[in-house]
Amino acid sequence: MQAIINWCSQNVSLIVSVCALGLTLQQIWATYKHNRLSVRPLLATNLEKAAPLNAPDVVVVTASISNCGLGPAIIQKIEVLFGGVPLQAETPEQLGKMVQEKLGAEILDSYYKLLRKHHVMRAGESFDLARITVRAPTLQQQEAFSQLHVRVAYESAYGNKQTYDSRDHTN
Repeated sequence: MQAIINWCSQNVSLIVSVCALGLTLQQIWATYKHNRLSVRPLLATNLEKAAPLNAPDVVVVTASISNCGLGPAIIQKIEVLFGGVPLQAETPEQLGKMVQEKLGAEILDSYYKLLRKHHVMRAGESFDLARITVRAPTLQQQEAFSQLHVRVAYESAYGNKQTYDSRDHTN
């Protein structure tokens, strides 16, 4: 026991240095984790159906996306899915034709936005991905809207990869 006490008293500076190094490394790790969380993007989508007051036989369906996180979302890939199958469209016009074909409804007006690779979505940014105006959709056509989803692969500013799939967030 006396040998341990003698060794400790002779190496107090070494013991203090090792403890300080351990605490410094712990603080570095905590700061590293905090910095990554402080720029973490979180994407969310919303699907809204509304009938304009001046046209009760019309339904306007709007799909929007927003970045509810703290940092920018760098889009790597975005896919529009129908029944779980990606719709392969290069332009908004192609996507519009595919959606009309899948829904089988009379589309009066439509707007589609495709995000390209490396599009940066700011924290707090929100915009419409699609807005479709349909005349008197049948119950079957209205149910077809629930088959439309979006899947987005994106990264944080630190390169952390994430995937958002609207199918995981439906009621």
